[in-house]
Amino acid sequence: MNKLIKYLVGIFCIGFSLSIVIIYSNLLIYGLGIKDFLLYIVKTWEFYLLPLGIYLIIKR
Repeated sequence: MNKLIKYLVGIFCIGFSLSIVIIYSNLLIYGLGIKDFLLYIVKTWEFYLLPLGIYLIIKR
């Protein structure tokens, strides 16, 4: 049961962080540079859920 919870939390974290990356990728369409795009992505706390989610899925 504990492994299932870790797996589900990992999926949630990855999904949440990827949705933020996709939303911010629209800024590239409006002419924002790659440097600024990466700066905005790194500033959001949701982006840091991606490594946590990957860790929880791999460690299960």
